[in-house]
Amino acid sequence: MPQAMRIRASGKAPGPRRPLVIQIAMRARWLGRAVIMGLLLLPQSRLRRAIGEWGLREVGIGSVARQDFAVIAKFSSDEFEVRPARELGVLLGYEHPVLHGADAGIKFLHDWFDAWGDFDFTPQEGIDFGDGRVLLLNELRGRGAASGLSLRHEEAELWVSKGGLVVSVEQWWSWREALQALGVE
Repeated sequence: MPQAMRIRASGKAPGPRRPLVIQIAMRARWLGRAVIMGLLLLPQSRLRRAIGEWGLREVGIGSVARQDFAVIAKFSSDEFEVRPARELGVLLGYEHPVLHGADAGIKFLHDWFDAWGDFDFTPQEGIDFGDGRVLLLNELRGRGAASGLSLRHEEAELWVSKGGLVVSVEQWWSWREALQALGVE
């Protein structure tokens, strides 16, 4: 297995619109899958790191932050699963630790955004494991829609892809917990 490669995020929020590359991939799913699979075959290098930083911000977190759930639906496998962080699941009233299918994952995201009147993600770092797994370390900021409660917290997500499609996303409410679970120092 390749050694994990850290990707430092620029610390800036994703852009407000879907990038042109994603617009093209949405029209030709096969092309999007081929690009993803090709990028995952690049050797761990400066180029892969630069593309990874852009992907962290604009594709992974960007699609969620823009609430562009069509991208998630289009590039999720039939076996897609979401494992919300225990704390987030409880907060939103989810009893089951695993959500099956893109529709269930998207509903979870809708519920999350509905609970917050103002909310954004900012990627801080990514760890590319070189085998289709990428861990995103994010900062969350928001204000509760009903409560007005202010939130600024770290969150981690492990995105797993196979064959150019996302098969699972697992969340942790702390970076440390995620790094320990994945055996990363």
